[in-house]
Amino acid sequence: MNSNTKTIYDKELFESRHEIYNSKVYDNLIEEIKYVMHNHILDARCGEGYFLNKLYEDKNIKYNFSCKL
Repeated sequence: MNSNTKTIYDKELFESRHEIYNSKVYDNLIEEIKYVMHNHILDARCGEGYFLNKLYEDKNIKYNFSCKL
C-alpha cells in the first residue's frame, strides 16, 4: 500500500477486529457456513480472510482452497 494513501483503516482498527474474532463471537456463524456450503465458496478478498481461514483450519472439510481467476 502506498504510504501516502489516506484510509480509515489503522492499527487500532485491526487490533480491535482481532479481539472480536478471538472472542469466538463468530464461531456459530462459521459452523453455519460449514453446514450450508456444498461444493463452492467464494472469498472475494473483502477483508483479512478470517472466515476462509477458519474453514481452511477444519481438517474435516475436504475442499480445494485454490484460487482460479
